[in-house]
Amino acid sequence: MKKVDILKALLLCLVLVLALAACDTDATPTAEVEEGGSEEVAEPAEEEVEEPEAEIPTLTLWVYDDTRLTVLNELSAEFEAEYGVGLTVEVQDLSEICNAMTLGAATGEGPDMVIVPHDNLGPMVEE
Repeated sequence: MKKVDILKALLLCLVLVLALAACDTDATPTAEVEEGGSEEVAEPAEEEVEEPEAEIPTLTLWVYDDTRLTVLNELSAEFEAEYGVGLTVEVQDLSEICNAMTLGAATGEGPDMVIVPHDNLGPMVEE
């Protein structure tokens, strides 16, 4: 049984790493076209402005069953220490998760990630 829990934990870590890899915060220079038709790349300002300390980005994970909560909270702390991104794990009713995913996905509301039984994914995708 422990191998299954370890496998689940590793799978969660993989999903989190892939989710973060998709987030790119690097700014790219923009191109401006002058009247003559030549293109200039806007250079970043030489003067560095002190930015206020940014909040730690946080991902939200909804789980339907609280038996995983202890392990996920431990992994959350490790993930934040390693990657600088917080992970909030919340236990929600399975029907609430399904409703949020079908209704809230279009509006961008709801959690960043969910853990649900695989047989609930079909209806979520169809709607």
